[in-house]
Amino acid sequence: MDSLNNHGAYANYKKLVSKISDIILEINASYKYPNMLISTVIEGIHHQLFFAQHLPSLTDNTYGDRTVLKFYKELVFNQLKKDK
Repeated sequence: MDSLNNHGAYANYKKLVSKISDIILEINASYKYPNMLISTVIEGIHHQLFFAQHLPSLTDNTYGDRTVLKFYKELVFNQLKKDK
């Protein structure tokens, strides 16, 4: 993994996290963990979609109702409000 990272394999992923983290800091400049928040959200979305398809008892997601988006939007904005 380190070798792949050194060769730029994760460059686009890191750019995406960085750009969204910048937006988080525009919303709440004092938020201490923007990179961890965003990388957790991205990975969590992948997990929830996988669970919905293969392990549905591990999620509240149902296809077509945007549950995952609603959940993570609520999670992020509540976290940013709480931190202010």
